[in-house]
Amino acid sequence: MKTTVEIDDELLKAAKKAAIDEGVTLRELVEDGLRHRLALHRANERVRGWGKPGNASREDLYASDAWKLLDDLERAAERMSRKRAAT
Repeated sequence: MKTTVEIDDELLKAAKKAAIDEGVTLRELVEDGLRHRLALHRANERVRGWGKPGNASREDLYASDAWKLLDDLERAAERMSRKRAAT
C-alpha cells in the first residue's frame, strides 16, 4: 500500500544512508523499523498489565506469544546481518 508520510530531512537522509550501508531498500528499512516498534509496543502493553486484576500474570506472558515476538525480532536482526555480510 502506498502512503505519504512527512519525515524530517535529516532523519530521511540518515535512513537512506543506513539502508545503503545495510544493503536493503529504504522501504525494507522503514518496514523493519515499524515492525520492531510495534513488537515493542505489544510487549510493553502486556508488561504493563502484569499482576493487575483481569490481566495476564508474568507466567501468562511467558506462556503467550511474547516469546514469538522476541523470536521474530531475533530472526529479523539475523536477516539484516546476513544481508550486510553479503555485500
